[in-house]
Amino acid sequence: FSLANIINPLTSTNASLIDQFYTLVATLVFLTIDGHHMVLLGVERTFQLAPIDRVGSYLPPIELVFGMGREIFLTASRIALPVLTALLLTDVALAMVARSVPQLNVFVVGMPAKIAVGFLMLIVTVPTVAYIMARAFGDLISILTPFAAGLGAR
Repeated sequence: FSLANIINPLTSTNASLIDQFYTLVATLVFLTIDGHHMVLLGVERTFQLAPIDRVGSYLPPIELVFGMGREIFLTASRIALPVLTALLLTDVALAMVARSVPQLNVFVVGMPAKIAVGFLMLIVTVPTVAYIMARAFGDLISILTPFAAGLGAR
């Protein structure tokens, strides 16, 4: 799926079409749930918890950092696993076909089938991905508040 790349004008790097698709979905979800308002409220809350004149050095507890890493990994897994599972099952089905019918060239049929299954799963999972992203964006304030509170403590 990453053979077709486009140039991202913001970062001047190559990005696959699926990367751009998920970026656009995340941006639309962010704007739909008023994420831009949450960012402004979060900045205001940060200045309440950690005023500029009281900001000290802060090393967050390792449990908090590992907890955030765990949440990032779980969110990414929830987004990617349906498509990856469908592609794995497609590979298993193609392997069984290749074993049972050796005369058939599975490589000719396999790549278009995997592309079709991948895009079908992308389309089918868009509502689920939007829900997962909305929940993740909504949880950001409660996750980042301890960091801001720690910055205000001396």
